[in-house]
Amino acid sequence: MVLNKFKFDIIVCTFNGSSFISTQLESILSQSILPQKIIVSDDGSCDETLSIVIAAFENANFMNYEIIQGPKKGVIANFLFALKHCEADFIFLADQDDIWHKDKVSEFAKIANNTVQPSLIFSDAKLIDEHGKEIASSFFQYQGLTTNCMEDDSILYKNCVQGAACAINRPLKELVLKSLDYINIDKLYMHDWWLALLAHYYGSYQFINKPLIEYRQHSKNQVGVSNNRFRFILYFSRFSQYWNNFKKAISQKEELEKFAMNSRVLRSKSDRQYQFVPQVKRILIKLLQL
Repeated sequence: MVLNKFKFDIIVCTFNGSSFISTQLESILSQSILPQKIIVSDDGSCDETLSIVIAAFENANFMNYEIIQGPKKGVIANFLFALKHCEADFIFLADQDDIWHKDKVSEFAKIANNTVQPSLIFSDAKLIDEHGKEIASSFFQYQGLTTNCMEDDSILYKNCVQGAACAINRPLKELVLKSLDYINIDKLYMHDWWLALLAHYYGSYQFINKPLIEYRQHSKNQVGVSNNRFRFILYFSRFSQYWNNFKKAISQKEELEKFAMNSRVLRSKSDRQYQFVPQVKRILIKLLQL
C-alpha cells in the first residue's frame, strides 16, 4: 500500500502503567506515519498513568487522541471492547509497557491491502527486561513458535500471534465485534488468540519475520514468556498450570464452535488436523476426544 494512504488507529490499553507508558507513547509518536487517532482505554488506573498520557500527547503536540474508560473486566475485555471506538481501515494494538521500533508502521503499511476479507498482520518481537536489557532477539525463537500452526487446526490449541505486535483490518474488527454478541468473553484465553482464530477461519494473515517491537517482561505482565529449551521440564514441574491453560484453550475452542455453528468454517472434529501442536497436547486431544 502507498504509505501516505495507510490509515490506521491505535488502541493502547492501560492499567497502572505509569512506569513505562511515557516511553511507549514516545515510540508510537515517533513513527514516520502517524495514526488518525489513538484510543487509550484505561481499565481503572489508580496511579499517575492518565496524567502521564495526557502530558505525553501535549508534549508531542498530538491532539488526535481519545481516553475512554475500560470495562474493568481485565485485559481481554479492555482490548476487544475498545475496538468499537476505532474507525480507520486498520487498527494496531499496543501494550502500555512495550517500545515500538521506528519502522514498525511503515513495515506493516508495505504489505497491507484493502481486502474485504478479515485480515491480520503480525510481526516478531525482541524481548527486553524491565530495565530495557535484551533477553532475546526473537520472541518466536525464544518461545519456539512458528506460523505453521496457522496452516491447519493447530491454532485451536497453539497460538503464535502476539497482540502487541499485530494489526487488524476493518472487516476483522467488525467480525470480532459481531462475535461478542454470541460468545462468553470470560471463556476466551486471550484477545490476540481470538483474533488469530477468526483470521484463520474467516480470512487471512500475513507475518513479518522481523522484530518490530521491544516486548518488555516484568513482574506485572499479564502474560509471561518461557524459554522453549526448558518447556519439556515445565510440563512436569508446573503440570497443574499447564493443565489449567489447556482447559482454557478448550473453552475458547468451544466458544469458536458456538460462534461458527452456522458458517461451516470449522471442519468436523474427526477431520481436524493438529500437525503443529506439541506432542503432549496431541495426546491429550486424542484421549479427551476433542
